[in-house]
Amino acid sequence: MTDTSQSRPDFTRKRRQKDRKAVIKEGSVVQAAFLAYQKELDAKHDRAERLVKASRDLTTCSKRIIFQLHRVVGAADRAPILAEAETKFGEAKRLFEKIAAELAEDASADATHRYRRQYKWGVQEYVEALTFYHYCKNRSLIGFEETSKELEFESTAPDADSDGSGSPPPPKQRNRSLRLVL
Repeated sequence: MTDTSQSRPDFTRKRRQKDRKAVIKEGSVVQAAFLAYQKELDAKHDRAERLVKASRDLTTCSKRIIFQLHRVVGAADRAPILAEAETKFGEAKRLFEKIAAELAEDASADATHRYRRQYKWGVQEYVEALTFYHYCKNRSLIGFEETSKELEFESTAPDADSDGSGSPPPPKQRNRSLRLVL
């Protein structure tokens, strides 16, 4: 038996391509809608990538804090080691602010939940470093309330309220509290 499908041209595929070109004309409403969807999806993917990078940086910074704190165990004077760890926490806070600002750019109310997979690993590592730091300093575990306070940020975010005219309004700046969740 010979395969004749390769020798015959595929008329149905060509016909479908021709029909598809006839249906979606350049400059049509459908094409404009799909271009808008493309821009929206590209923006979401770009934001997710930036959050992954910031989370990776936060993980690295938190691991450095933990390695720093491991030296407390055998040290006679813990104060300089804890002071150096505190300065590294300042760097971690800047990375947190970067994540919070990125989440605040998304005008939707569920941005912290939508992008949770992108930043949760950095937050978990930070909480581990914070817990270890608190234990080394105070010889007790940090409470949930204190940890939650460390994960709250005030950010200026665009407000997407509409004026009812159908066109999107220019974004107004407003402050909102942002809590990073695990």
